[in-house]
Amino acid sequence: MEKQMTRITGLAAAIDFTASLWQDGTVSIAGKGVRSGRVKKKEIEAFSDVVQIAAGESSGVAALTDQGTVLLAGLARYEKWRHTVSKWENIAFIALGDHCLAGVDTAGNVVVAGDEEAPDIARWQNMQKIALYGTFAIGVKKDGTVQTSGYHERNYWLDELKQWQDIDDVAIGSQYSVAGSTLFVAGLKKDGSVVCAAKYPVFEQQIEAWRDMKALYGGMRYALLGLKKDGTIAVYQSHGESLDALQALRCVTSLTASENFAAAVCEDHLAGVGDSDCFEDLALRPSAAQARAVALERAQKRGKWISGIAAGVGAVLIAIIWLTGILRGYAVTMPSGAVIASAPVFFSVLIALICAVVICFAWPEQERKKPVSKK
Repeated sequence: MEKQMTRITGLAAAIDFTASLWQDGTVSIAGKGVRSGRVKKKEIEAFSDVVQIAAGESSGVAALTDQGTVLLAGLARYEKWRHTVSKWENIAFIALGDHCLAGVDTAGNVVVAGDEEAPDIARWQNMQKIALYGTFAIGVKKDGTVQTSGYHERNYWLDELKQWQDIDDVAIGSQYSVAGSTLFVAGLKKDGSVVCAAKYPVFEQQIEAWRDMKALYGGMRYALLGLKKDGTIAVYQSHGESLDALQALRCVTSLTASENFAAAVCEDHLAGVGDSDCFEDLALRPSAAQARAVALERAQKRGKWISGIAAGVGAVLIAIIWLTGILRGYAVTMPSGAVIASAPVFFSVLIALICAVVICFAWPEQERKKPVSKK
C-alpha cells in the first residue's frame, strides 16, 4: 500500500510501530503499539534537533541530537536507563535493542544502559557503529574490522567474522531451516559488496553476490534487505510471505524492517509489505514544523482571496460612484455651505481607505515582510 509522504530522512521499526525522522529534526511514530497506548507517543514526538533514531525489536525509541546527547522514551522500563543516558556526551551513533541502549562517542568508546541480559560491550573501543539483536551485539571498528559479544550457542560460524576487512556497516537477522532458525550476520564493505557469516553456506553464497549496496537491514524474519545505490532494494528470503513488492520499488531514500513488516520512503510516498497497521499512519502524521508550514500556506491563500475580493468590490463601487456623480453633478458641502469636494472624489477616497485597511489585515504578514528583489 502507498500513502503520500514528504521530507522523511530516516525510519526505525519496532515490532508493532514505526518511527520516522523528519527533515526538521522532529520525530513521528505510528502503529498498533501507539494506538494501544503501550508506547508513549507524546514523549517521542516532543523530541527536537534529532539526527538519528533507533528502535528496539519490541521497545520504544532512542534519538541522537545534533548536540551529541541522547533522548529515550517509549516504555516505562526506560525510566531505569534514563539516569545513565542523561550523562552521555559527544555521542555519534546509537543502537537500541531489547536489553540495552548502546552509544558510540566521537572517540570510538562505547557506553551502555541496560539490564542484566545486555551484551558485554561497555569496554569496546575504536568503534564507529553497533548492531544489536537480543543478547547478541556486533560492532564495526574504525579500521574496518568487527567485534562481537554474546550468542554463544552453536556459533562456530562466527569465526568467519575475524577475517572481515573494510567493513562499513553490519546487519543481524535470522534464517530459516527445517532444523530451526538461527542467526546470520551480513557485512557491507566500503566498495558496496557484501560478506556474510551464517550456519548454512547457501545463504552466504546468495548474499555475497550482491553489489553496489548502500545499507543492509536484517530485522525482518527470515530475510535480509539491501538498499542499493540506485535506490532499488535487494531481497534474500529463506522463508515466509513473498517480498517481491519491495523489489519493484524505485527511488527509495529510506528503509526499515522489523520482524513482521518492512517500510520504505520512495521520494513522495510511503510503501511497505507485511503488517501495514504498523506503519501506514505515518503518512497522516506530519511533524509540528510541517503542520505549521501547511497552516501558514493556507492562511496566505485565504488572505490573498480576501484581499482580492476587497480590491475588486472597492473598484466596482468607485466606478459606480464616479459614473453616477458625473451624470448628476453631486457635491459634498460643509454646514457653512462651502463645497469641499465632488461626491465621486469624496466617496472614492473613503472606499479606497476601507479597502486598504481590509487588505492590510487580510494579506499574510510573511508576504508583506518579503524584501523587494533588486535586479
